[in-house]
Amino acid sequence: MMMEIINRTPAVTYLEICKAAIIPALLYYLSIFLLVHFYARRIDEMPELAFEGDGASDKRMPQANAEAVVAQAMSSGALSDPAVGSKAGGPVEQDKNDAAIISFEGLTFFGALGSLMVFLLLGSSPFRAVTYSLAFVMAMIFINPRTLASLSQRTLGFAVWIVATIVAHFFAPVASNWLDAMIWGMAATLVIGLLSSTWRRMIVAGFDTAAKGGIPLIVAAACVGIVIGLVSRTGIGTGVPQAIIPLAGNSLFLALLAIMGCSIILGMGLPSAVSYLLLATVIGPVFADPTLGVPILAAHLFIFYFGMMAMVTPPVALAAYATASIAGSGVMETGIAAFRFSLVGFTLPFMFVYRPELCLMAADGGPPEMLAVLLSVTAATLGVLALAGAMAGYLFSPLGWVLRLMLFAAAACSLYPDQASIGASRISVVDLIGAVILGFVMLASYRASKRLAVASSR
Repeated sequence: MMMEIINRTPAVTYLEICKAAIIPALLYYLSIFLLVHFYARRIDEMPELAFEGDGASDKRMPQANAEAVVAQAMSSGALSDPAVGSKAGGPVEQDKNDAAIISFEGLTFFGALGSLMVFLLLGSSPFRAVTYSLAFVMAMIFINPRTLASLSQRTLGFAVWIVATIVAHFFAPVASNWLDAMIWGMAATLVIGLLSSTWRRMIVAGFDTAAKGGIPLIVAAACVGIVIGLVSRTGIGTGVPQAIIPLAGNSLFLALLAIMGCSIILGMGLPSAVSYLLLATVIGPVFADPTLGVPILAAHLFIFYFGMMAMVTPPVALAAYATASIAGSGVMETGIAAFRFSLVGFTLPFMFVYRPELCLMAADGGPPEMLAVLLSVTAATLGVLALAGAMAGYLFSPLGWVLRLMLFAAAACSLYPDQASIGASRISVVDLIGAVILGFVMLASYRASKRLAVASSR
């Protein structure tokens, strides 16, 4: 959808979008990993703080009680131990196909996804790339022995596909190349397959599953179409840019905060593709103004990112609500916890707007210098580390509020759009200050952990 929506010369390519998204994605997963790791270490050393502020009504179940509950459930037949046997006392038989590491179904899934990416990288349009990848799925159906058709029927179907492809290539004017001819051959094979009762059941079932799976997206897209129509009719689509662009003239940071709020609100409760379509229509024109000075691809990644963060932002945090049903916890409590754990990720879009090198592009949208990329990635990594430690209250040992506030200050230095550098180097002064603060806190925490280790060994 970004390839279709972003209006830029030269056009945005699929590979360019992947390159721009890879470093922010890695930084986000690093932030989640660090925050969970620090929080778990803090709980391990300070169990009395395990549920502080989490909204949980009871403490953790002691290990002995947990084992007793599991043993009681197994003795009553509520659970079965695979090592002992099933509820009836017999051995548990496992399907060999389910135990296989590699299966045709897995190869079909990952092969279709991989072929889709390959065709996009080769320059095919999204529509053609999806259609070409469907041909791979169809080929896997023919060679999969678990397909509900005999070997002769599968061989005959594959032969019909090949013959129809050859005929289409030489006699159909629209099939100018073999890939297009393969698609026409696939369509002819499906039509001929309807004459067979075996293939007809599978084809009808496939169309039925595809239709049912597409209904939610189609309905959501239709609702977005209504919203877009209302936006264009009421003038909100032009009102939002007109309100934010003057603000950006005075402060880009305030403008980004306003865009963040709009993206989170408009992205609530929507699937990813529908959310981006709405955001690109309403907020996308804001970044077209040259006064912002933000590369257009980084700008669209910014609004898409915060549209997805609505999934963990109360009060409409759909992903957190689904997690609450799995964990058996309170809905709002889980939503708040999800927001707190993903708060580190809220800083990343600001980072790659102020530092477009994180998206592997220069400020003008062109290719960046490797030194600038290295410095930006280092500063962002240190900022993520500092903010994760500040949020969890732990580095090498539990942190007091003074050290946590110092970590918040170090993380803020990674966000500050400072252009001043040290002499002829490109090292930012503010980045260096943040690194020094982080180093001081890490040293203090490390020494505290050594003192605690010595005290516990006595």
